[in-house]
Amino acid sequence: MTELQALVFVDAKIIGRHDPTLPKNSFVAYFSENTGVHGFSSVEADQTDEAELKAIAFAIKELRGKLQKFAIMSDNESVVSQIKRALVKPSSRPVLLEILAEMKANHDITVEFFGKNPAHSFLNQQIARLQGH
Repeated sequence: MTELQALVFVDAKIIGRHDPTLPKNSFVAYFSENTGVHGFSSVEADQTDEAELKAIAFAIKELRGKLQKFAIMSDNESVVSQIKRALVKPSSRPVLLEILAEMKANHDITVEFFGKNPAHSFLNQQIARLQGH
């Protein structure tokens, strides 16, 4: 019997992104309904695509060795497209190179686009908890 592929949803949020006078606080999360795994962390990122890439990298690092086979589901079509094209240039983001290396080393990890993202509400809950709401 083969193991089913776990669906792991990721999301990122940058608080203060639209106000140049506020400090930027960036958070990432992953959430899987069918396995019960989830994670949350702050990251250094001030651009949406960079934060989304860091969310994917965070999930891969956290789940490597815990789940044998999983698909990272992201609602950021631009980031998923970058990963799927696997275009690596000297100016490529280090986190993108890291994700591509992980996927090349483990073909049981994939990244897919998914419009409705359950990690979004999990991320918002964690941020609200941090802010004492």
